[in-house]
Amino acid sequence: MCFLVLSGCGPVAHGEGRDNVVVVVIDTLRRDHLATYGYSRDTAPFLDELARQGAVFQGVTPAPWTKSATASLLTGLHPLRHQTVDRIDRLPDAAVTLAERLRREGYHTLAASANGWISPAFAFDRGFETFLFRDSVKARALNRALLPSLDRLRPPFFLYVHYIDPHLPYEPETGWDGHPLPAGPGSRPVTVAEVDAPHFLKRSPELLARARDLYDGEIRGTDDALRELVGQLARRGLMKRTILVVTADHGEELGEHGRMSHGQTVYQEVLQVPLVVRAPGRVLPGRRFGRASLTDVVPTLLDLLGIRRSGGLSLDGQSLAGLLASPDADTDPERPFLSHLDFVDGTGLALTQGRWKLVLGRNPYRKELFDLDADPGEKRNLLGSPEAAAAFSRVAAQTRDLYDRYSRAGLDRSTAALDASLSQSLASLGYAGGPSDRRPRAIPRRIQEPGPSPGGRLGWEPAGALQSCLRMDQADSGRYLLAGWYDAGPGGRWSDRRASWVLAPPGQPSSPLILKGENYRPAPVRLRVMVEHQQVLETEVPCGPFELAAGVAGVPLRPDTTLVEIETGSAYVPAHHGQEDQRSLGLFFSSACFAPSGAGRLPVGPSLAP
Repeated sequence: MCFLVLSGCGPVAHGEGRDNVVVVVIDTLRRDHLATYGYSRDTAPFLDELARQGAVFQGVTPAPWTKSATASLLTGLHPLRHQTVDRIDRLPDAAVTLAERLRREGYHTLAASANGWISPAFAFDRGFETFLFRDSVKARALNRALLPSLDRLRPPFFLYVHYIDPHLPYEPETGWDGHPLPAGPGSRPVTVAEVDAPHFLKRSPELLARARDLYDGEIRGTDDALRELVGQLARRGLMKRTILVVTADHGEELGEHGRMSHGQTVYQEVLQVPLVVRAPGRVLPGRRFGRASLTDVVPTLLDLLGIRRSGGLSLDGQSLAGLLASPDADTDPERPFLSHLDFVDGTGLALTQGRWKLVLGRNPYRKELFDLDADPGEKRNLLGSPEAAAAFSRVAAQTRDLYDRYSRAGLDRSTAALDASLSQSLASLGYAGGPSDRRPRAIPRRIQEPGPSPGGRLGWEPAGALQSCLRMDQADSGRYLLAGWYDAGPGGRWSDRRASWVLAPPGQPSSPLILKGENYRPAPVRLRVMVEHQQVLETEVPCGPFELAAGVAGVPLRPDTTLVEIETGSAYVPAHHGQEDQRSLGLFFSSACFAPSGAGRLPVGPSLAP
């Protein structure tokens, strides 16, 4: 555990008479685990009280992990603008933080953080006269470190507090109801290793129930600390004329889509966050609004404080100040929200607009369209259904347009050097050590609209950079593979029953597609092959090594990429045949190549013909 204090001298105060600002982030807090947002358990009674005294928004985070989301919260910029999106990234100098803006206006600035991502190593201390970093401590301990600095705080001030309790590992001091944890295995801490976050597993009901209970207990502990913090500020007379914002950087997966933790997908459980604004006399109490982004916090606060945004970068968020003082206004129900993930553990985009949400992802592949009104849990993919075609066309185009608009104005990346202590601390939270140099972005600066069919193109495949021949175990095979693949093994990789990938188009229209691999099943299996959604081969693959050729003459091919899809007639589960492997497999492929010109002699016999 480390303790860091940075202090400096601020400018001469010229902000007399302005409201103070307190922003509290409760790390990893999904909003559907709060009674204010309809949860059955009263996990955060004090936050619920603050919500009744102020305004409540349906918060949306632009990124499902801490550093990227908090950078957006504190700059008002989308992740594609501030480019602080990977483990080694730090806030670029051109991204002006809220603390820097307020300090220029004469505010005293103080921050306290228990999360290693929100630390001086990544430039989050910029603009703060004092920055307290207490590594991974509970909220009450962070409060204890903060109290002496509160004694020296004078209005007008900006206080930022970042609690981390609901983050893995789950080890609360009390239950969700504030009572002592019951004795027994149900109170055993849930560790990072136990949840095996990156993998899609059928976890035991006991583990999922224990994780939910202890996660809720962490929320309750943080709520108690929030009550203590506000009480300490009030006793010092520091809550007078103070705007209080309570929110979260992202939510948490608790097994809803097969994973746990966060920073891996862009489903609702990680994108939906609370957003509560309390300012007596400035914000009408009891108001409830629709969706708002974390990027809206900076422009809203600047407008509430009467601070002009002169020069510098434009902000991506929208000011909510006008709504907060109006008895009738509401957020725009058709406003689009783009969430972005380009991280070691996952790559994806999500576009939410009105009732519709588009999910695009790699690692694993996802292309899904959900009607959130009818299916808030995102269980039924409507992509490909006639009734959703118009909605898909609209949100697909909106995804491309928003992505490119943000990306065109993206700042230059800035990278940090991690010391061994911080790397070890982040690893204890489930993050492997950061890379030593820059990792290329998995999603390029420009994207296309994703294709309308299930499977297939996501919109950011590297057109023009692909080869027409793919070895399934080659180092960069992930750029080619779309849906339905397991990790590479010696000589190739297993597919699922259905799998897809892209290749560069063949040099000659008559060049056949050659598939090589091995059928390790105890019996032959039926295989169907499609190129650009047209069936080009259906055959029975015998046991043992195979080499199949499929002619593509007559298939209309694109000039940049060619979509290939396969489907086996049944799944192969090795565990059903005396082995330990319980995966549901298709075939083991070693390569897929369009044969070079002159290789037409490869057999495309009657048994292999479509």
